[in-house]
Amino acid sequence: MSMRKQISSPLGEANSRPQTRESRQTYDSSIDSDNDELKDDFHIALKSAMRMAKRNKDVLEFFAYLIFLALFTTVVLLAHPGEDLIEHNRALRSAVSEQEIFFDKAQIRKLYKDIDSVDEYWDWLLGPFIHTLLSTDFPNQPGFFYPYFRILGVLRVRQKRVQLNSCDVPEELALEITSCIAEYSQGVEEIAPYGPIDPDTDSPVWKWHSAAELGEGNYNGRTGIKFTGSGYNSTLPLNLAQAKEQLQYLRDNRWIDVQTRAVFIDFLVYNANLNFLSLVKMATEFPASSGVKPYVLIRTAPISFFLPSEGGSSMFAVECIILVMVILYICVEMVRIRKRGWVYLADGWHYLDWLNYLSFIAAFTLRLLPLRLISASGFPPAPTEFINYEPPMWAIVQWRNVVALNAVLTWLRLFKYAKNIPYEPSCRAHSVMFPLVLNTVLSYNQLHGTASQDAV
Repeated sequence: MSMRKQISSPLGEANSRPQTRESRQTYDSSIDSDNDELKDDFHIALKSAMRMAKRNKDVLEFFAYLIFLALFTTVVLLAHPGEDLIEHNRALRSAVSEQEIFFDKAQIRKLYKDIDSVDEYWDWLLGPFIHTLLSTDFPNQPGFFYPYFRILGVLRVRQKRVQLNSCDVPEELALEITSCIAEYSQGVEEIAPYGPIDPDTDSPVWKWHSAAELGEGNYNGRTGIKFTGSGYNSTLPLNLAQAKEQLQYLRDNRWIDVQTRAVFIDFLVYNANLNFLSLVKMATEFPASSGVKPYVLIRTAPISFFLPSEGGSSMFAVECIILVMVILYICVEMVRIRKRGWVYLADGWHYLDWLNYLSFIAAFTLRLLPLRLISASGFPPAPTEFINYEPPMWAIVQWRNVVALNAVLTWLRLFKYAKNIPYEPSCRAHSVMFPLVLNTVLSYNQLHGTASQDAV
C-alpha cells in the first residue's frame, strides 16, 4: 500500500495544475508561448511548401518547354535538305544559263548573263538554251536533260510591252522625233493584239492576257520596275524541232521589238534522285535606256512540301503536335491576362511570347497554303500544259523565313523559363552560350536551306 503511494504520488504531482495564482499565470504563459511557436513553425512550413510547389511548377514548365523546343528543333532539322540542295541549284543554274552561245554566232565567249542585244538574246534562245533543255540525248523521254533533270509540263514565254508614243517629246524636237516609248508601267502597258494576221479570224495572232488568266504574280525587275503578271504569252513544246520552229517563227515576225520591255521564260524542273522541285524564271529586261538585263531566279524545295505522302508525313505529324502545344500556350496566356489584368503588360517576356505565338500561326498558315493550292491546281501538270506553281513556292520560301525568325524567338524564350531554375554559377556561361549558338545554327539552316531561292 505504501508502495502504491510512493509510485502514484509523484505522477499525481506531475499532472496536477499549480494551485497558487502566480504559478497558474506562469503555467498559462508558457502554454501560450508554445502555441505561438507552433503557429510560427506552421507558417514557416507552409511558406516552404508553397515555395517548393512554385519551384516544382517552374521546373515542370521548364521541362514542358524543353519538350516543345525539342519538337520545334526536330522540324527544323527534318526540313533542311542539306548540301544536296545547293549542289542541285548550282547544276541547274549551270544548265540553263552558263552554256556558251554557239561560236558561229559569237566571236568571243558569251553566256546568258553577257547578252547585250535582242539579236544575241535570240541566238542564245535558239542555241544553247533550247538545245540544253530539249536535248535529243533522250529521244524516248522528252524533257530530260543533264540527265537527272526533268521538265514537267511545257515552257512558257511571256512578254511585257508598252504603248507607242507613251512619253512626251519637247516641242522643239517634235519634227525630228515622231515617237517615244517610255519605261514600263501599268498606265502605258500595251494590251492591243499585234503580229501576223490570222486568216481564220482576220486579226493579229498575238493577244494580251490578264494576270488572272495566266495565273502569274508580280515581278520586281533589276531596273527597279514592278512588272505585273499580264502579257503576251506563248508555250513551247518539249519536242526540240517543234520548239525551234516556233521560236524561229516568233523571231522572223518580230515578236520582240522596240515596244518590248521584258521577256520571261518559266518552267518547272523535277530531280527524281533528290526529290527536289525547282521553279525556274529566266527574266530578261529590255529597258528604255537600251541594252539587256538578264536574270535567273531558281526556287527549289523538297517535293514533300507539295505532297506530304512523299516522305513528309512524319514532319507534318510533329508540326501538328507543335500546333496543339501553341494553342495550349495561348490559352494559358489568356487565363493569365484575365487574372492579372493590366499588370500582365508590365512583364516584357509576354511581348516576346505573343510575337512567337503569332509567328507560329503565320508559319502554320504558310505551311498549309501550298497543299491547298496544289490540291486546287493539280500536280503534276499534263505534258502539254503549263501550270504556274509560283504561289505555292512563294509560300514555302516565306515559311522558311518565318521559321528562321521563330528559331530566334523560341530559343530566346528558354531564358524566361530557365531564370527560375536554380543552377550552379559555374554553369551560367554555358547555359547562355548553348541556346545562342544552337539558335544561330538553326536560323542559318533555315535561311540557306529548305526552300532555296537562288539568283544570278
